[in-house]
Amino acid sequence: MRVPCHPRSPPPAVLFEGVSFRYGGDRGGVSGVDLALPAGSITALAGGSGAGKTTLARLLVGLARPESGRILVNGSDLTTLAPDAWRSRLAWVPQAPYFTSGTVRENLLLGRPDADEDQIHTALEAAAADQFISHLPQGLHTPLGERGAGLSGGELRRLALARAYLCHATLVVLDEPTAGLDPESERLVCTALERLARGRTVLVISHREQTLSGVDRVAEMIDGRIERVVSPAEYLSPMGAAT
Repeated sequence: MRVPCHPRSPPPAVLFEGVSFRYGGDRGGVSGVDLALPAGSITALAGGSGAGKTTLARLLVGLARPESGRILVNGSDLTTLAPDAWRSRLAWVPQAPYFTSGTVRENLLLGRPDADEDQIHTALEAAAADQFISHLPQGLHTPLGERGAGLSGGELRRLALARAYLCHATLVVLDEPTAGLDPESERLVCTALERLARGRTVLVISHREQTLSGVDRVAEMIDGRIERVVSPAEYLSPMGAAT
């Protein structure tokens, strides 16, 4: 495997301080969230549907702003950072990653059109995507339909991780990267996630045991609040899950 291409700048330390945001009506949100994402760490958000996990992720990537409290990035308030500069430092991989009609290569290069061949192949290897692409009729030049039609769910997730790896983001936010995948696809995505996390700060939303077992800490959310932050072993243990 080629030597990994590392991010251009160090991974950021992120701190949520009393962050609240409500959608209005019964749509929920988050309330008084205090949470640290240490630089270079992998933190998982776990909890039931509607607990506020995706809302917190959207606030971090700048798709919404806190109504109260603040998000600090290396000590600076996120709202004071230039939006374009902030977006250049992060990769947001939603549950249904964005793909458009075009070739596999064109979709891979959406965030890094100037990538060279070595960088492309390194990213594909890191995301465990090189093997399935080599079996496509036209390799990287194989056309995809709308929303990535032509590839399986697991293949699309790995292609999205390769795209995140390629863009040299120092902060990566992933929403349920292994949801709905078969065991082998989940294993490959988890392996890709471990490689992507090296030298980056990662926030991953997941309820899957295999994904959670590979993180540094699990922050459990209930009704828009952080209930506890524990080790994966504590969260996944029968007694820990019952508390």
